[in-house]
Amino acid sequence: PLLPRQMNTSAIVQVAVLAMRLLDGHGKTLSLLSYNTLYNEVMETLEHHSAASISISQGCLSYAFFSDPSNPDRWVAGVSEACRCAIAAVQCIEKYNDGIEDKTKHVRINIGLDKGQADCGIVGVINRGKGNLVVEGEVFQVAEDCMNFCEVYHCEVIVTESCFAFSKDSLHFRELDTVALTNGDHITLHELVGHTVDTIHDSKGNTFKYYKNGLSHYRERRWKLASESFHLGKTMGDKACGEMHSRCLAFMDYLSASPQQGWNGVWSKKKSVGCYANIH
Repeated sequence: PLLPRQMNTSAIVQVAVLAMRLLDGHGKTLSLLSYNTLYNEVMETLEHHSAASISISQGCLSYAFFSDPSNPDRWVAGVSEACRCAIAAVQCIEKYNDGIEDKTKHVRINIGLDKGQADCGIVGVINRGKGNLVVEGEVFQVAEDCMNFCEVYHCEVIVTESCFAFSKDSLHFRELDTVALTNGDHITLHELVGHTVDTIHDSKGNTFKYYKNGLSHYRERRWKLASESFHLGKTMGDKACGEMHSRCLAFMDYLSASPQQGWNGVWSKKKSVGCYANIH
C-alpha cells in the first residue's frame, strides 16, 4: 500500500500504536465534527507525547509512539508512554463527564494498544525539511481490534500480550481473554487498569480475583464453576464479569454448540451462538 503513494524515503520502524474512539451512551461512535472540542482536548493529551498523528478514519484516531530498534530499552519507554497517554485520555473523558449531570449524555472512550514493526516514509515533495509522514502496518489493525474488543468486555483500555509484558511492572493490568483477531491470529488481551502507585480498592480487587478464578474454570470448560465466579464479580458491578457470566450461561444452555474437548480457549466474534464462540 505504500508504493502507490510514491514515498520519497522509507524505513522499517518500531512503534507502539494507540487506537481510540469516542462513543455515546448507546455505543454509537461520536462524530469528529459534532464533538470537535472534546476530540481536540483528547488529541492534545495524546499528541503531547506521541511522535505523530497517523490517521483519522470513521471516528478512529491512531497514534504512533516511536522506539529505537537498536536500543531494547526504548521499547519499554515507548509502550509505557503509550499506556500512560491512554490513562490520561480516560481521565480527560472522566473530567468531561463530571460536568454533565444527565448520565445518558455521558461519553465513553475505547482505546486499543499494540506494538510492532511498521513501514514509515515521507510522501509528497519535501520542502525545507517538511513532508507528509506516513506510517502503516498490521500493528495498526491489531490496535484497532483491541479497541473494538473494549465494547465486548466493557473496558476503556485493552492492550495486547506484548504490550502487557513490557509494562506489567509499572502499571496495573487484568487478563481478560484469549481471542481471534481480524487477521486470524490468536492473542491474549489485558485490561489496563491504572498506575501501580494507584490504590486498587478492596472491592475492585475482589472482582479481579473473581474474574481470574472464573477465567481459569472457563478455559477448562467448567461452565458452572466459571459462571458462579463471574456472577460474584457481576453482582459487584463489574461488567466484564457480566459478559463472561452471560457467555457461560449460553454455553450451558447450548451444550451441543459450546466448545468441545480439546478447545484452545480462543473466543471469536465470527463463530458464535448468538454472540458466543464455538471454537474447536
